Amino acid sequence: MSTTKRTGKCINFGNCPKADRNEMIELDFTEDFVCPECNSELEEKASTGGGGPKKGLIIGIIAAVVALVGGLSAYFLLSSDTSIKELTFSESQVAVTVGDTRRLTYKVKPDGASAKGLVWNSSDNAVATVSEGTVTAVAAGEVRISLSTPDGKVSAQCAVTVNQSESRQSGGSETGGNETGSPESSDIAAALKAGHVTDNGNGTGTISTPYGNYQGDLKDGKANGNGTFQFFKTCRISRRDDRQREGASGDYLIGQFENNEVLQAKWYDKEKNQKGTIMIGSSGIPAKP
Repeated sequence: MSTTKRTGKCINFGNCPKADRNEMIELDFTEDFVCPECNSELEEKASTGGGGPKKGLIIGIIAAVVALVGGLSAYFLLSSDTSIKELTFSESQVAVTVGDTRRLTYKVKPDGASAKGLVWNSSDNAVATVSEGTVTAVAAGEVRISLSTPDGKVSAQCAVTVNQSESRQSGGSETGGNETGSPESSDIAAALKAGHVTDNGNGTGTISTPYGNYQGDLKDGKANGNGTFQFFKTCRISRRDDRQREGASGDYLIGQFENNEVLQAKWYDKEKNQKGTIMIGSSGIPAKP
């Protein structure tokens, strides 16, 4: 029976528990050779049974399939690069609350088509972001999550409604209801403090906020170390900046952070042109009381 199985490992590290656990995954040869946890293509490992080399294993399987169901079935079995003709989400619309995450599942046709390289996209990252099928709700609103083949010829969409949590609807947020207010009422540090933290478990992760996303080093659930903050909408960079500069939608900072505060960073616009350098604290602009 070992000749009807394939063994592999998921290499989607940081996004899949099976990959992080270095878990061996065994599947029937007729099943899609993808991770059952995250749908990423598996890296094939030598079979632990059967005793023969990989080439002999494949030839044996081909012979068995041809004998049972004929040459046409064997052709489809071997065509692991079959092009995707149709993509569909399991749900066409979902609802999620600000700060929560939701994993979207999908199907491909024909069966056996390779799901390698599929592209995820959010129509508005200020409302919700998506990474490998996991949607993170950032702010109340509506957004469309799309999934497409690398060439963009086949795609599917899922409508996502992001609802404000009951505590924030009643004005009970940590920032006193100012989280979604004007730039004067918030800066990067305040936005990150009220944001949704996704910890990768290796000292890095992301913090999602209505004003933008942080990605980089984490400690105690805060931005600590090297990281990048990308602005979704206008936001004051730091309350300690005596010039009170603001990042615009599409801008991003690359530099060092401490307890969610920007210490020093290079400031770029969405066209990757440098707009300036941010220096906060004793080595730069004096902190305000």
